[in-house]
This record gives sequence, C-alpha cells and structure tokens, in this order.
Amino acid sequence: MWREYAYKNREVEEYIGKAPMVVTRHLKERASFRGEIERVVDYLKGVKANV
Repeated sequence: MWREYAYKNREVEEYIGKAPMVVTRHLKERASFRGEIERVVDYLKGVKANV
C-alpha cells in the first residue's frame, strides 16, 4: 500500500490520518480484484489450449 501512494514513514502516517478512506478503498479493491482473478481462472479452466 505504501508504494502505491509513494509516501514513506512519517508521511504515510500523516496521509492516512488525513484520508482514512484510503485504507478502506484499498481493502475493497483488493477483495474485488481477488473475485476477478477467480472468475478468470474459472473461465480459463473451460478453454482448450490452442497449441
């Protein structure tokens, strides 16, 4: 998470203190990303390789 916003150490604490929704957004995005990956994997299981 810290790299995503390019803040380090103290700046991260100050940034999150000013915008706590960043943490919530990050968690929601991570959860939805996992769901997308699972859908893609399920789709690919049904696709035959074109080799």
